[in-house]
Formats: sequence, C-alpha cells, structure tokens
Amino acid sequence: RQHEVMRQARFLCRGMHAMVVNDAGTAAERGGEKTARIVEVESLAELPRQDPQANVQVDVHHSTLNYKDGLIVLGKKGVVKQFPIVPGIDYAGVVTKSSSKVVQEGDRVVLTGNKAGQFFDGGVAQRA
Repeated sequence: RQHEVMRQARFLCRGMHAMVVNDAGTAAERGGEKTARIVEVESLAELPRQDPQANVQVDVHHSTLNYKDGLIVLGKKGVVKQFPIVPGIDYAGVVTKSSSKVVQEGDRVVLTGNKAGQFFDGGVAQRA
C-alpha cells in the first residue's frame, strides 16, 4: 500500500524529491539549520554529487538507512567524502535509463555500497 501511495505521489509533484544533507558545521553557521532537508528538483543534475561516470538511472522503490547513513544524516564527517550529499548507501528499484551493456531499461536492480551515498548521491531519493 505504501509503495502505491509513493508511486501515485510522484505524479502530483513537478519534479522529484530527495534528502540532501549538509555537514553539522555548515548547518550551525546557517543559524542552526537542520543538517538534512527534503528538496524538490526537476532532474538528477540538480542534486549536489552526481557521479559523472554513471550510465544508469534508477526509479528508487526501496532505500535503507543503515548506521553509516545515520552518521551522514547527522552531518558527521568521516563517512562522506564531501557535503552536501544525498544519503542512501543501499537501494533497489527499476532502471529507467541506461547506456550500459549490462543493465537494460526495465531491469530490477539492487545497489549496495559502490560509493553511493558516500562519494556520490545515494538512494534516499525518488530517482538515483
């Protein structure tokens, strides 16, 4: 049921939603701003840390928040290469665009690690 509600909600907004996290120091400098916030963007290119080598786009259906993601959401340095970033080290979904010879549009995929959510934007978003 929750998946169906999220799928329908995608059609109600103009763009897509993602969680973007700043480090705790930056948040404090901005007058106590929260480290994590939900943003609406028109495309993945508007998110802060897209992987320039990425050749697959995924419609995210499930994403986890594990211990490392928890540290990231709190704005803790050490796990993340550079802030701001979209957390989500692990996620699953359906490929919507691909120029890969291995993964095709429509394939169901799971990504765990591989620098997502640490070096590049992760899966706490509607698309990754």
